[in-house]
Amino acid sequence: MHDLIRARLSVGDAANYLISTPERVTDWVAYWVFDNGPAGPPSTAVLTAVLDERQQYLTALQRHVVDVPRGVGNPYWVADDTPLRERLTVRTDTVEASTALAAVAATFDNPLDLHETPVRLTAFPDVRDAATGGSQTFVFAQVSHALLVGAHIAGLSQALFAPDPLPLQIQGAGTPTARPRPLAVSALGAARLPVEIARWLILQARANIVAARRAPLPPEMTEPRAATAFNSPRAGTELAVRIVRVDLTAARGKGVTLSVIGLTAVSLAMQRYLESIGAPCPDDLAAMVPVALDHQCLGVNQLTALRADLCPTVADPVERAKAVQTSLQTARAAVDQVSPVELAAGAATPFAIMPRLLPRGDQNDGATAPWATVLTSVRTGSKPTWSLAGRSHIFGGTLANIAPDVGLFHSFASDHSGMTVTLIASGSAVASVDGYAAFLERAFLEVVDAMSASTVATPDRARVEQLV
Repeated sequence: MHDLIRARLSVGDAANYLISTPERVTDWVAYWVFDNGPAGPPSTAVLTAVLDERQQYLTALQRHVVDVPRGVGNPYWVADDTPLRERLTVRTDTVEASTALAAVAATFDNPLDLHETPVRLTAFPDVRDAATGGSQTFVFAQVSHALLVGAHIAGLSQALFAPDPLPLQIQGAGTPTARPRPLAVSALGAARLPVEIARWLILQARANIVAARRAPLPPEMTEPRAATAFNSPRAGTELAVRIVRVDLTAARGKGVTLSVIGLTAVSLAMQRYLESIGAPCPDDLAAMVPVALDHQCLGVNQLTALRADLCPTVADPVERAKAVQTSLQTARAAVDQVSPVELAAGAATPFAIMPRLLPRGDQNDGATAPWATVLTSVRTGSKPTWSLAGRSHIFGGTLANIAPDVGLFHSFASDHSGMTVTLIASGSAVASVDGYAAFLERAFLEVVDAMSASTVATPDRARVEQLV
């Protein structure tokens, strides 16, 4: 029975599995761009051969979810020997970049079925660069949040494209069983459920005592914020994806992290976009920033969310960046106060009662919202030596689906050549995504210029870098 326990999805991973529906897809996307150069676009046979060569490093992805009958226990992973080549779709026609990005956006209307696979790969081997007319290969992976998070993009990328590949490691994912075992998991679930409920109730009581003794969270972390045009529900409108490449070299070593510089640029862009459409920009404009935790009991999804003030009332970009960073530090310090007992109580939630506890639908009243956008930040680990069938790697990035009531999402991905900002927006929240992208690009230039001219000394950088 121990192998069945090791194969179970943790509570956090199972929650992502449960809430990922066509209305609220929790899948996310990693993508990579390569310069075809003189070799030209790779053929389908070449791309398939590359994937076959890398299969041995990607065995962690060869699994699917099986449910426990009647839901008396956690879903569990079962090994799947389907070759990854069968998860690959190649679009052989010559396309513009907009077509490839539209395909990325469309993944969020076509969620993965974890009963079949946690990953789907798509390649466009001949994407024409609008500026140079050159040919590029665009590859993206749609992956389940129940198995992979943003921190895994470096390992996934190295397994796929590095000259010295290493096996993809997914800490906390569990070990798949060789085959489905419905009778055994039903018996195990039924036997463990009363114990799990009793343990959860005891841990909840202990966690409540610990929480009552802890200092309350500051009001800026708990009070609702004014809703903005960006909080428009998707309401069936199409999604649009855009990529902005930025050079932050001149802003390094100025006392704030690159992610904070990005948040400051986003703050300026959102403020100016709202002004451009005649909509008010609230003084309490805020962003949700996922951050990593270090608690094995949470499984793959060792994550929580911070709320960062975007400080639109601070006019000077440098001062705004410092204010944003202070907000992040305050939020992170509050998260760090949460005790292991409280985390263990959450991790002990019995799967049988989870559907009753998960939020459903829009939880806001329309006038308020917890934040106006979401921003993630990852390190891709990319190197100039990465390649795809001899085609050099240029850059890559990630993005995730918008939330039901937040129609604008930003993802920062730092790599060997700079930072890639990928944004996805719903038409109901951002009527002109190209207009917003232009505001964002100009905001980055303004913030970098201001930071490069700043003489601010670098503070305790080790502590700051742990924020995002």
